[in-house]
Amino acid sequence: MNFSDFKKKVPNLTTLKLGGLAAQFTLAPALRLGYDAAMIQANRPKKAAVLALFYPDEKQNTRFVLTERASYKGTHSAQISFHGGKLNKVISI
Repeated sequence: MNFSDFKKKVPNLTTLKLGGLAAQFTLAPALRLGYDAAMIQANRPKKAAVLALFYPDEKQNTRFVLTERASYKGTHSAQISFHGGKLNKVISI
């Protein structure tokens, strides 16, 4: 998508309703499908945030940045992900 067109659509995103827990369960592994909202809250989940950085390339097409995690012996080794971590503050542009 052309970056100028993309920027015009961004304000419309603020009016959309978020999918919430139902949307998260759509792609969740089978192990998590047995959880409900009360069970999740009982585990005191940490608030986190991601950075979705969109930018125009040399042809004015919209691109975004992802990270490849380091390889190690662990669950998230070498996964592709958004930049993110614990929630510090929310910034909206």
